[in-house]
Amino acid sequence: MKKRSAIILAILAGLLFLALVIWWFWSLGSVSAQVPPKLQLAVEKGTVLVTKAGGQNEEQAKDGMELKPGDRVRTDQGSMASIMAYGRAESRLDEKTIVTISDNNLSGTTFAMRWKLDAGRVWSRVLRLLDLDSVFEGQSSQVIATVRGTAFAMANDNQKVSLMVEHAGVREATAGPSPTLRTKPEFIVGGQWMDLKQTGEVISRGEAPTSTLSDDIRQRINLEEDTWRSSNLDADQAFVDQAKGDLIMSLGAAHGVPPDSNLYTVALWSENFHLWLAGKKSPALRSSYIGRRLEYVYDLILRGKSGLAYQMLSQTDKEVDVVLSGDQSDEYRTNLKNVVGRALLAVTEIDPNDSLFRYKLDLEDMYAHLWDNDPAQTFYARSLSVDARLDEAERFTCQSENQDQIKEAINAVEQGMARQKSDFDNIKSSIKDEHRSILTEKMQVQTLRLDYLNRRLQACPKAGQGAQVPGASATSTAQTTTTQPTNPPNQQATTTPTSPTNPPATNRTPTTTKPTTNPTSLGLVKIELYAQPSPANVGDGVSLYVKGFKADGSSLDVSKLATFQIIGGLGSIIGTTYQASSAGSVTIVATVSDAAKQLTVRAPLTINQAVTLSRITISPTGGSISFGQSRSLSVTAYYSSGFSKDVTSSVKWSTSNTLGSMSGNTFVAGRTAGSVDVTAQYTEGNKTLDSLINFQIVSVVGTNLQ
Repeated sequence: MKKRSAIILAILAGLLFLALVIWWFWSLGSVSAQVPPKLQLAVEKGTVLVTKAGGQNEEQAKDGMELKPGDRVRTDQGSMASIMAYGRAESRLDEKTIVTISDNNLSGTTFAMRWKLDAGRVWSRVLRLLDLDSVFEGQSSQVIATVRGTAFAMANDNQKVSLMVEHAGVREATAGPSPTLRTKPEFIVGGQWMDLKQTGEVISRGEAPTSTLSDDIRQRINLEEDTWRSSNLDADQAFVDQAKGDLIMSLGAAHGVPPDSNLYTVALWSENFHLWLAGKKSPALRSSYIGRRLEYVYDLILRGKSGLAYQMLSQTDKEVDVVLSGDQSDEYRTNLKNVVGRALLAVTEIDPNDSLFRYKLDLEDMYAHLWDNDPAQTFYARSLSVDARLDEAERFTCQSENQDQIKEAINAVEQGMARQKSDFDNIKSSIKDEHRSILTEKMQVQTLRLDYLNRRLQACPKAGQGAQVPGASATSTAQTTTTQPTNPPNQQATTTPTSPTNPPATNRTPTTTKPTTNPTSLGLVKIELYAQPSPANVGDGVSLYVKGFKADGSSLDVSKLATFQIIGGLGSIIGTTYQASSAGSVTIVATVSDAAKQLTVRAPLTINQAVTLSRITISPTGGSISFGQSRSLSVTAYYSSGFSKDVTSSVKWSTSNTLGSMSGNTFVAGRTAGSVDVTAQYTEGNKTLDSLINFQIVSVVGTNLQ
């Protein structure tokens, strides 16, 4: 009897072991379900009210609530909110703003978002739109602004409608019976603005107010507006970082086995077994595996394993070619467009000097190849490469060290546009009127962007003068990005997943910290890493915060349970603080052990040289002034980062003689003709700078001040 019981137990144990092996083998090829993104409202500050579609009563908005077409959002005085559209766009509502959602949808690569601004102002940052049917549109009264990947602001004060484009281009038109074929549209590109009547007639247009414009132009800018712009540029970067992390994570490598693991071959067997059982669903499943491999390539490049990365990318290219030539090519195209499109959006901000740039170029070609059965969509997909080269060129400034790179980028744009013209001549008679109109206007905007870029570069001073390009964007040319803290509005984190069991490898010895405790099982499913400030300056202490998430959506602080590593050196970690010692780029890696599993996340971080005070200027710049007259003066400080601020209240004033005097920041002319210099002295930290202007005092009113 005992012998029989032992045999039964042994058989059961064997079956259990076999079941565990089968489950383990199956799990290597499993693909996690994707949570579909939504159109959501983020309450950033104060009281935000929502009127649901078809309703009459306002209700107080809840952070994270889902929005539908017809919903109206209103911010009170002192309140702010953001509308987050499927991770593809973010619109930020300033105080006393009313916006109504007209349309929203995300289906595969097609993203549509339309809203109407009844009052106030909205800043929108839109990722690149991936196909001809995608659209992002803001309307205010009769003015409609349509974009295909940009950053722009729209304001409605009931007297006029204002548009200001920070990046890429906007098509402005007046609402009419045929929204897709409006007549005589206007185009403005990054660095330009336009004021219009409520009826859509243009009042004026010009250069956008940026912190890199010359002093005389900056005098017309309201300081508060410039501050609003600066805060939105910071929020734009946080949005792009968050979107990049989410898009990369959606490819699914966090649940797979990386190619540099000993188990990778076994994982491929598991994938093939899944595909054998999938039947008609195999195109969707295999497309998911291809997406997973694209993330493996991304991760390998970041870990310094470019040889293996590009070997895998070449194999993936061939695999795509094989499935597109098979019997189910249409199904594969549909699924792969979505997968490759997400990977392409994730590397939108990559510049030519980044290790991921070759990967970005390959994704552009792969994505266009997926559309080669549709001439108009193929043309549009290839035009995204021209947009990307323009984006890269526009991120350079006069202070960029390698001016040859700017010329190369412009040359690539010009070549791409020449090819486009030839391709368009071949297809324009065979495509729909609507698509022909969109493509024609897209080429118009690209031409305007290139013209504006060339004008900016021509305005660069000669080497050694150190001025920025007039009208240039204030966004940095940093090669890497980092996560953002959760407390400030819109500053969400970017997480780039790595293998759960294999921390990133590096040729350098990483700096590592040890967790303070050994956690028991917390039931974590993912972690996110936040770093503040980002980017950091040499000498800064960067606070590291690790947030853990459970399957039920709840979260907790697991910073003290994390092990931190620095890839790239340039500093050290003590506890949960990274101390930056040198300028450059590093990657912070955080690992949390939860029972039998390890969760790992990384965050690239740029370390800049400490920001220094560069110069100060006085406005107005002097000129003629009659006996007894006065002039109010202001002082602006400029910094090595390109930032500027008003420091009038903090300067010390002096005059070269007694022909005039200063009362606060106001110069008062005496009653004796002659010349007098006015000097402003400003001290910040250990640095003191002076600026001087000259007044000519005359007995009668002379010419206006310069």
